Amino acid sequence: MGDNEARLTVNDRTTSKSIRTRDNKLNTNGLMYVGGHSNWTIHPSVRVRDGFRGCIKGILVNNFFHDMKRARAGENVGQCHGYPDKLDFQQGPCPDRPCENGGSCIEDHDQLGGECYCSNKNYSGIYCDLLLNRCNRYENPCGSHGICVTDYNSPEQFKCQCLIGYKGTYCTGVSLLKTDVKFNGDGYLELPASLLLDDLSVSMEMIIKTAQKNGLILWHGQNPEEDGRGRDFFAIAIVNGQLEVAYDLGGAPFSLRHPARIDDGLLHTVLLKRSAQETYLTVDNSTTHGTAPGLASSLNANGNIYLGGLPKMDFMTGGRYSENYAGCIIKMKFQGNTMPLDLAAIQVFAINVEGCPSENDVDDYDEYR
Repeated sequence: MGDNEARLTVNDRTTSKSIRTRDNKLNTNGLMYVGGHSNWTIHPSVRVRDGFRGCIKGILVNNFFHDMKRARAGENVGQCHGYPDKLDFQQGPCPDRPCENGGSCIEDHDQLGGECYCSNKNYSGIYCDLLLNRCNRYENPCGSHGICVTDYNSPEQFKCQCLIGYKGTYCTGVSLLKTDVKFNGDGYLELPASLLLDDLSVSMEMIIKTAQKNGLILWHGQNPEEDGRGRDFFAIAIVNGQLEVAYDLGGAPFSLRHPARIDDGLLHTVLLKRSAQETYLTVDNSTTHGTAPGLASSLNANGNIYLGGLPKMDFMTGGRYSENYAGCIIKMKFQGNTMPLDLAAIQVFAINVEGCPSENDVDDYDEYR
């Protein structure tokens, strides 16, 4: 029902009418009267002069049950006879309807009614009859080391997004990472934008290992609250099993894809250099080169740097990418630094990342040293 619409239902038959008003709020500060009024000073548009004759049972206003036996005042009223005591659609909060799932009725004298106190914290609602989803229950299944995410189509289904240093279904396992990081296709690691302060050039080295055909490895664009469509960005991704560098400096989107396949589960060295509009991409000592179109040469990006994925992939990339990365990034170096980044020390935030397995030791990987 719209804000400026009135709807009336009687015995399953409904009629509605639009209301022309400057304000969609009902501003009243007086008492509510049932059956009549004490002095009948009613607005003439109501067109009623007589009180109601008949029975009224079960008044529910904004999900609050009003017990007429606890009315503040009344005159010329009596008990209804010949009507059933239990009408499903008339049931309000306790005491007329029992609280469910161990709840207890707490009378509220100020509100002339009562409410159910749900002692079982897995339930909520007027009658303690609504089962909360797993993430909102008294005991968070992800504990203090994870963020619980619910499948709202099924209250019992959930997933734990583990904070940095933890892993597992319930984020109870410990996983230490430093210069090597593993992604499982459902996480990301956020780094400060200060790592790429130079808008005109980028220099980057890393080793990657993946069997994934498509996935976003690195993204530097706008803030997460800003739509990335048509905005400056810099990205590294796997597209159809090949490594791609893409960016938009404000002129037109540009992409450079290396012909070698890297989705074979083996270690591959990557060296990237961009200077203004010129880009060189090297994979395992094989280099490809490209020149971006237009006159723009600097990257205007105010967001942080993301590895492995994004919190809002479609929105932040403007629909350019759709999959997070699954695999390892090992010994990443930025802007000519000789020491790999300590990712755990400099990260801003991380979800579902782990240290790479020990078999990814690259100390003897000659091409990288």
